[in-house]
Amino acid sequence: MTTMDRAIVVTLFLICTVVQAGAVDGGRVDNGDNKQVIFSTLFGWGTETDAQYNFFFKVLFDFIKDELGVDAVHENYRTQAEFFKDAGLPGERYALVGNRAQLSVLIRDYGYTPIISYEVLGISINQACVFTRDREVNSVSDLRGKSLSIYDSSYGYSIIWELTGENPADFFSKIEISGAGLGAMYLFSVGETDAVFVTKQIYVFLKRNNPGIVKGLRRIACGKPYHFLPLLASKDYSPETAARMFEILDEIQKGNDLKSYTGVIRSQKMKFVEVLPEYYQQDVEFFTEAEKEGRLSEYYKLKKRNEKEQ
Repeated sequence: MTTMDRAIVVTLFLICTVVQAGAVDGGRVDNGDNKQVIFSTLFGWGTETDAQYNFFFKVLFDFIKDELGVDAVHENYRTQAEFFKDAGLPGERYALVGNRAQLSVLIRDYGYTPIISYEVLGISINQACVFTRDREVNSVSDLRGKSLSIYDSSYGYSIIWELTGENPADFFSKIEISGAGLGAMYLFSVGETDAVFVTKQIYVFLKRNNPGIVKGLRRIACGKPYHFLPLLASKDYSPETAARMFEILDEIQKGNDLKSYTGVIRSQKMKFVEVLPEYYQQDVEFFTEAEKEGRLSEYYKLKKRNEKEQ
């Protein structure tokens, strides 16, 4: 997930957790016999970044408990093992994860349902692409033997594998892995690599805020379009609660409620949208295939080799 993705997703989930705590017009959500609601997050974006976002959530939940008296708990997990150990426990649980591999596992193996997502910068569907300024490159095959910078994502690596038709580690002379899309773009912009793999969202963001960095950039190939990461609900979630969430989100994006977030929403042209499970079925299928073919494990081997060389 990119740096900008993180800020937007955190804003989305902060708002959603407030929504879950209170119903429309300041009322309370009836969870049925006052059952406890669990909000779980798994970021995995680095110790410092995770700590900052976890602090925001703690402040928010303290406010919810004090002002609304809702029996809700936020659990921020540091490891995937701990997160998925609890993901299947009974009860009304809502989850936000930091990448599409984790999203796919929640849907496929734990029966979670995507309920609310967002659009941003006028983009309703995102897409990951390979870009370059090399005028001699007109197709993916022309990139063989060249260097590539990418953001840290086993899912993204699998997309590149699909584009090249083979293990990217064998196709490219060098692959530089950055923690975020903006970092990958930086490596490319300073001449560390011949090409860069980032999302359409990052490209549009930079074109809007720092157009010089994408000037002359040529899109060579892209993976399949996909929806932005959603808020997911466990099997025991209440459809009524989900509907109320969206109603309040609609009021927020109109600037009628939670006005401290209005500036963020409007500056990023954010729009909250209800989503259907089928929107993310291609993620599950793609992830499952990549898992079976060993693409994910090959990515982690590459990442480990890169870390040793640094």
